[in-house]
Amino acid sequence: MAALSLAYPIQQLVVALTGGLGLGASGAISRRLGRGEQRDANEAGNTALGMSLGISLLFLVFGGPLVGAYVRFFTDDPALADFSLTYIGISIVLCGFQVTGGVITFMLQGTGESLHTLLCLAVGVVCNLILDPILMFGLDMGVAGAAWASIIGQAASCAIATVLLVRSDKLSCLQHGQRIWRKSAAGTILAIGVPTMLLQASGSISLTLVNKILIGFTPLAVTAYGLYIKVETFIFLPMHGMSNSLVPITSFNYGANRIDRTRSAYRWSLCFTYLYMLGFGFPLFQIHPEWLYGMFRPSAELARQMEIAFPRVSLCFIGAPLLYQTAAYLQGFGKGMRAALITLSRQVLGVLPAAYLLAHCIGLSGVWYCYFFGDLVGQATAIILLVRLHKELNIHNGAVAKTDTASSLSARRSPR
Repeated sequence: MAALSLAYPIQQLVVALTGGLGLGASGAISRRLGRGEQRDANEAGNTALGMSLGISLLFLVFGGPLVGAYVRFFTDDPALADFSLTYIGISIVLCGFQVTGGVITFMLQGTGESLHTLLCLAVGVVCNLILDPILMFGLDMGVAGAAWASIIGQAASCAIATVLLVRSDKLSCLQHGQRIWRKSAAGTILAIGVPTMLLQASGSISLTLVNKILIGFTPLAVTAYGLYIKVETFIFLPMHGMSNSLVPITSFNYGANRIDRTRSAYRWSLCFTYLYMLGFGFPLFQIHPEWLYGMFRPSAELARQMEIAFPRVSLCFIGAPLLYQTAAYLQGFGKGMRAALITLSRQVLGVLPAAYLLAHCIGLSGVWYCYFFGDLVGQATAIILLVRLHKELNIHNGAVAKTDTASSLSARRSPR
């Protein structure tokens, strides 16, 4: 269990690269479709596919040494190191299916085909669930079986996504006469995607450093934290889906110069995510955390750790909707660095200093509050950046209105 907890941060690094590149592709494609630029949208898709294959190749070549250095940073225990190297090594070296498949699903989402995205994810999850017990226990492969079950599930999801992309009538990639690489498209993808990668990668780095603090108290704290993150990830899925959908919606309407629709989409996404998080997720962690960690059948000592950790860490649910939806909203306008600033300020100025200070001043029981204090910093940053964006949009709308009025008057005055 500790090996799987140690694997989570480096797996999140892969998710960060996939999510950043995918969101960048989704935003670039939807913005071009909003402007009616079908060929440019297709070539943006070609560029995104090439970038995803390049990242996959890098992990295939350099993943092994990266995993070895990562595991040695955490533990000298031979048994734990062996389990960690086996599981993480397979997952990272062969993560190309996850990266490429993930980028394609984001591309489909950028065309409005969200149900296709859901289908791809469902195929991967179902394959993983079926193969996990077969490979781990039926074939007695242990943690290697768990890793291979994930890889096969990701490969199946990638195959379905590829078929759906080929059959899509809204996006035609890798066709004769198209450019495989466009510098302008790559620039747009990176402008949206790199901040997202930094944003999610900072979370991975934060997880790693918090784990380093926790393991100084007891390995059970690392296990409890890892199990919390797994449950939190599941609860956060609807909110992630809402924010991922907000990016292409905002980009499309921004490209079509419908700022009113972008604001409406942001308000509704914020409303829905707050209703979900405060009406379901937060009460569940606060009132009945045993319902969540009980499924793992923990030992009595581990259960005591999770009984304390789950309610305290889940205080971050209060500020999460504002952080995630505002970051997605900014990304839709191409303000990726501002979106990254929200999470970077949360992690660097909030979570990590709070974890360090609480560990030294209060002890293990205080470390669990670090995300609550980090969210206070992130929310303040999000509000400041949101106000700045709306001021810029008001100026932009005024300029557009003046231009339209001048054009109309000029047309009326011109001789027939």
